[in-house]
Formats: sequence, C-alpha cells, structure tokens
Amino acid sequence: MDLHPDLMDVLGAFSSSSVEYLVVGGWAVAVHSEPRFTKDLDLLIGSAPDNLERAAASRADEIAANASREIHGSHGGVLKPARIARRTDPGMFPGELSMSTRSRITALYDAYLRKAPKQSRSRAVVEGILTAAADIITQTDDEDTLTVQQVAERAGIGIGSLYDYFGDRKSLMTALAARVTEDNLRAFEVVLARCETLDLEPSVALIVQHAFDTYTPNKRVPRAILRIASQTGLMPTLVDGQAQFARALAAMLRRRPDVRVTDIDASAHVITNAVMGVIHAELWSDAPAFSADALRETTTAMCVDHLRA
Repeated sequence: MDLHPDLMDVLGAFSSSSVEYLVVGGWAVAVHSEPRFTKDLDLLIGSAPDNLERAAASRADEIAANASREIHGSHGGVLKPARIARRTDPGMFPGELSMSTRSRITALYDAYLRKAPKQSRSRAVVEGILTAAADIITQTDDEDTLTVQQVAERAGIGIGSLYDYFGDRKSLMTALAARVTEDNLRAFEVVLARCETLDLEPSVALIVQHAFDTYTPNKRVPRAILRIASQTGLMPTLVDGQAQFARALAAMLRRRPDVRVTDIDASAHVITNAVMGVIHAELWSDAPAFSADALRETTTAMCVDHLRA
C-alpha cells in the first residue's frame, strides 16, 4: 500500500499500541479490487472498550491531523484526517450490545443485503459503500436526492459491485441506518465504562456531552437516519437501543455509592429519555432558543440533582 509516510505513521501508532483495526474505504478497494485515487484514509476500529482505550492512547488522531496539514501543504490537495468508525462485523471484535438489540440489527442486515460479506475484501467493500453514503449525506439537506450511482462513485467502485450487496437504494439506506444505530450504541457503552472511575457530576456531564457531540454538530446525518428509520421499520430498533442504554446506565448507577435515588431503573429510563428529548428538540430546530452550552449545563445539573436526592 503506497501511502504517504505520515499516514503510515498513523497505522504504525495503532500497530505499536496493539490496536485491532482494518483499513476500509477507497484504499481497501484499491488493494483488493481495482486501483483508484483517494485522499481519504478510512479506518475501522474494533469497538471493545479496551481496544478503543488503546486507540485513544496511541495519539493516532494527532498524527492524522499533522498528516492532513503536511499533505495539504506539499500536494495542494485536501486530505481529511483519518476517520475512525466504531463499526465492527459481528464476532470480529465482540461488543457489549445486548443479544436482542444485536440480533435485531443483524436481522436488518440479513434482510437487506443480497449477500453477507464474509471475507476481508468483501467486508471492506461494504464498509466503503456505507461510509461513502454517510459522507454524501453530510453534504446534503435531502437524503432523498442521493443515488446509488453517486455512492458507487464516491466509494470508488463500479455500480455492479454495489449491486452485489445492495439490491436497491432502500436496502442501502436501511443498512446505513442500522450501522449508525449500532455505532452509536457501542460508543455510548464505551462512555459508560469511562464513567466508572469518575465522580457523579463529571460522569453525567460526560454522558450529556457525548450525546450532544454525537447528534448535534452535523444535524444532517441524524435527521436523515430518523427519516430513513421511519420509512423502513427501523424505529422499534432505535427505541430498543435507547432502552438498552437506559438499562446499562441503571447498572452503572447501581454500583455507585454517590447515587441516593430509590428507583434507579426508573431514574435511568427518565434520564435517558430526557437527554434524548433535549437532543431531538435541538436536532430539528434551525434556530435554537438556547445555546448548546446552556442546555448541556442545565441538563447535567437536573440529572445530578435528581440522582443525589
């Protein structure tokens, strides 16, 4: 793989830190299928909490940012820093999702994929397709204008290769929605694991901050995912995922000596839905009445006060 030396440093940082990862997207397609020009390095990182901790400790993000500046200056192009996806194939890097949630998401893949990607090459192609679709959505206000031809071109593959795995646009968009849903669930589980060593207030602040960071910086993707979910029958899975997070939050709160509320399960349920309610209000508002900082601070304070009651 003839990568720029600085990008090789990114991979070296992961390898030296024993991070489990795959190169996906354009570079993977170029190696395993047909050569293509790409300025992006897309990385798929195993979502096990200890693996994500090793990835964070490797400082690869900083190296990628430096590589972006270096290559931009020397070649006159624009290189996006390496994107780190938290998606893994079932069984490849075991996650902490409940079996009911995982089976429902997997069922969606089985229902909408023409064939399941079993080898590293086919997995890389599918991940490249989904990453390309997500990238296009971040640049448009109407995901209905997205076409499979655009996705294939962005992924650097022929339209026939895309149709090997996705029968039509609906199956592609449903698979994307399922993937983003699983990514978000796994990422929230990692946040909960980090909360175990923090005091109550910074723990709640971290959860609230992560929710805002996940959904509000670029509203196009979560808006699109919700619209896709409502059209394809994915909403029950989204609700199930939210309930799964509430149960995981309750388990974490139950281990804390600084939580004094009596009904922890009900509290975790209300807190989860309250935070997501604030997020959804922000998500669909083009002219928010309050700043994000004010909403985060108020939401955090209300949750902490309740848990200490």
